[in-house]
Amino acid sequence: MIFQIIAITGSILSFVALNFPLILVGRFFYGISAGVFLSVGPVIIEHSVPGKYMNNGYGSSTNIAIAGGISMYMSLGMLIPLNDAEL
Repeated sequence: MIFQIIAITGSILSFVALNFPLILVGRFFYGISAGVFLSVGPVIIEHSVPGKYMNNGYGSSTNIAIAGGISMYMSLGMLIPLNDAEL
């Protein structure tokens, strides 16, 4: 619950920031909470899913989803124009 509040605070700071240092502070708070969620998520799945189902991909599903999301936004980032002439 504490890291959810930190993540929401970081998101709001990044969204309403009027200057670059405040955006960095918001991204820092959001990054700290995202790191906690990434390390705690598989542990929660391991404790909540019965052991006989863990070999069906539940243990690695979090990491596969993260890798897929990173690949997706990196691929979409290649579509952004690099200069005004490409617009």
